Amino acid sequence: MRLNRQFVALLLPVLLVACSSDKSGVEPAKLADFESVANVEIRWQQDVGDAGFSVLTPAVTREAVFAASAKRIFRFDRNSGKQVWRIEPGFVISGGVGAGEGLVLVGSDKVIWPPTKKMMASCAGR
Repeated sequence: MRLNRQFVALLLPVLLVACSSDKSGVEPAKLADFESVANVEIRWQQDVGDAGFSVLTPAVTREAVFAASAKRIFRFDRNSGKQVWRIEPGFVISGGVGAGEGLVLVGSDKVIWPPTKKMMASCAGR
């Protein structure tokens, strides 16, 4: 039985390589030339800290940009980039920020719903 496992362990990489070398002969389509019509510039930027192993994409609304690090959630003025508020929710943030309908949501390995009074008070009136 041990010999069979070793044989399979040696044969498996060979089979996987053989499967990846399939060449169908289909050439990709040629990309069309185009002229740029938009000018993009950085208006402001902020460092919110380390996100650990997560990729935390900010959420943008009409008035604000909400961003997060592994330990904090931030609200920035969309036009100026000025920090409006910052909270520490008390758990590690592992999922990107979502915002809308008066809510700012982040992912975590903990379920905290409804938000605690401390969390609500830390962003109220700011």
